[in-house]
Amino acid sequence: MEYPAVVNLSLPKTGSTTIYTYFEDSGACHEGLHEQTVDLIIDYRQGEIELDGLEAMIVRRQKYLKAKIDSSTFLHLISREIVDVYPEGTSYLTILRNPVQWVKSYLGMLYQFGKALQEGSTPFGRAWAARYGTFQAEELDPVALVQNIDDSCYLERVSQNLLQFWIDSELKIFNSVPSNRLYVFQIEALGDALELISKIIGTDLILDQPAQKFNESTADSFAKALIAESLERSMGAPLVAESLNLYKDLCGHRLHGLPPNESFVN
Repeated sequence: MEYPAVVNLSLPKTGSTTIYTYFEDSGACHEGLHEQTVDLIIDYRQGEIELDGLEAMIVRRQKYLKAKIDSSTFLHLISREIVDVYPEGTSYLTILRNPVQWVKSYLGMLYQFGKALQEGSTPFGRAWAARYGTFQAEELDPVALVQNIDDSCYLERVSQNLLQFWIDSELKIFNSVPSNRLYVFQIEALGDALELISKIIGTDLILDQPAQKFNESTADSFAKALIAESLERSMGAPLVAESLNLYKDLCGHRLHGLPPNESFVN
């Protein structure tokens, strides 16, 4: 069985589509078997299936996709399990983004997704979207986000819940992957990440200008403004400081795969 050469363990809205687009012709996949995989991951995390069932899914999924580069945004949820299944030759990548900016971008994307769900213009079901959203952060149902976009209290609660998700997710990623196999970049250096992937898989990628970004937020200005205002009001909250401090720490210790000076386990 051919295993991926590179697995992207980044959160959504951190360049996963850009990575896929640049390497689509080199065997990259993005959100492969999305609904089925997310359902099984949630089942596993909620104790509905055992570890061996999840590991069998990981292997079956890769046999089907034959991905050389897997840039799917849900894999960070099972980072430790992925590392245990894949061989030592697989390298891992994660892209760090300022957590406040990440929340702003992710909520904007989910707002547009919620509108598409309401209009029936997406193949995803509302129940599946609600399950995935609320698994990440309490009350994060994309349709509920659309319906409550002008509710400042709701937006502040969801933003704080998402910041906690960001903290938990980043700690899980960094504590799951051996430091010599995890390459870390800030999103501002996405071009460097693309060049590294190119070297790992043996292709020629020369970027003589900044990497073109794909899948940028398309949320309307009204929603963007309300989300931004909500985050501005929350800047004094303890979770904002905690997430920003962790972001600074991770950037300082682990950029480009350098080993940390200490464990990040709280």
